[in-house]
Amino acid sequence: MLALLNLAIKNILPLMIAAVIFGGGAFAYCEYVADERYSATGSVLITNGGMNVGDEEVLNGDYDKLQSTDISASLNFMDTAVDMLKQNDIYKTLADRMGNSYSYNQLMSMSNVERNSERSLYLKITFTADTQEEAISLVNEYMSIIPGYFEEQVNGVKASYFNVDSAVKVYPRTAAYVATAAIFGAGLIYIVFLIIFLMNTTIEGEDDFKERFDIPVIGVIPDFASARSQKYGKNYRKYGYYGYGNSGNYSRNGEKDAN
Repeated sequence: MLALLNLAIKNILPLMIAAVIFGGGAFAYCEYVADERYSATGSVLITNGGMNVGDEEVLNGDYDKLQSTDISASLNFMDTAVDMLKQNDIYKTLADRMGNSYSYNQLMSMSNVERNSERSLYLKITFTADTQEEAISLVNEYMSIIPGYFEEQVNGVKASYFNVDSAVKVYPRTAAYVATAAIFGAGLIYIVFLIIFLMNTTIEGEDDFKERFDIPVIGVIPDFASARSQKYGKNYRKYGYYGYGNSGNYSRNGEKDAN
């Protein structure tokens, strides 16, 4: 583990450069290439005939003050309400209201309908589009259809909603993409260095030896060729390793080779 950490520290500069390059690429993609997408989300309150959608208890979620039978009936209807709001008819109506600029299949793929929670009488309606204005317009128009749609389909069911006036950017998530790309880039370069490190069996010094083997170091043979000391350098140039001449310039006896 220590050897892996030391490998990262030794190569910190190329790792940082890789992180900057990959992160910069992700940022450029998000800002100049990717098509932005925005989502607008609204809530619709669904109740049966025994509950008035204007009741303060309903609007505040304080169901304990209402009759348990009405609460149970409304809660039991919520899953059915979700299924009803995913049918083709309501999306065809929405397509007509939007001037048929979308097909109903497109609108279905752009929307999501789900319950807030198992004990909630609110449904969460979300539309995702290319612009904030488009997403807001779609979700508000869709919610405006719901009250009349339920009145036609189920007796006694009432729906209430408030218009949405904001949308959030859901794609691309620039910060997350840049961070992920930077980590990926640094990790990729680290793997390259790790492979080189594992394939290299050469001991390159005392520190390298200690990292690879758990054995005490008694002494180190100096590198005469690169020694800074003139004394060692002179001996190497004259005798070479183990007393043999260097590059054929000296004989075993230290006398200069005539060749």
